[in-house]
Amino acid sequence: MTSSPSPSPSRDDGASVRFVELAGTDATRVLRALAADWRAAGAAVELLASTDQPDLWLLVARGGDPGAGPAAPTGARVWRFRSVGP
Repeated sequence: MTSSPSPSPSRDDGASVRFVELAGTDATRVLRALAADWRAAGAAVELLASTDQPDLWLLVARGGDPGAGPAAPTGARVWRFRSVGP
């Protein structure tokens, strides 16, 4: 899988939600660095560890400032969603 543009959070009061899934022994380091960049841009971020697969991680980011962020990590799966209410 090739690297894609970063799913950088946008300023939208948390309606924009980004998910980046990455596996491997270096995944936490890579995702923590991405999380720090998004946090600095105003996003609320959370790093989740899989309970079913060792070394599988999911970074969740809600909201934040728009802009070109760092590229999504090579090999990461990326999803972009928006909140539509309850």
